Amino acid sequence: MNVAERHLEDIKYYNDYKHRLVQFIIVHACYEHSYSSSQNIRKVPKRIHITHGEMLGLLKEIQRLEILTYKLKNHVTIK
Repeated sequence: MNVAERHLEDIKYYNDYKHRLVQFIIVHACYEHSYSSSQNIRKVPKRIHITHGEMLGLLKEIQRLEILTYKLKNHVTIK
């Protein structure tokens, strides 16, 4: 596998990871009454509660992934 193919594989991996992280946030944080309603328990599996600090950490991770994929796409040296 040459360097260009490796970069494409890395970009694909990080984009997929970012997509899954965003989906995790949507599923676990975007519903006001995610698991407190007895009607929701039957329809939707239990969700976790994400604190403000944890959400900030997740958003920082998404931002880090954006920067990393930008650098990979533009062949910038990653430090």
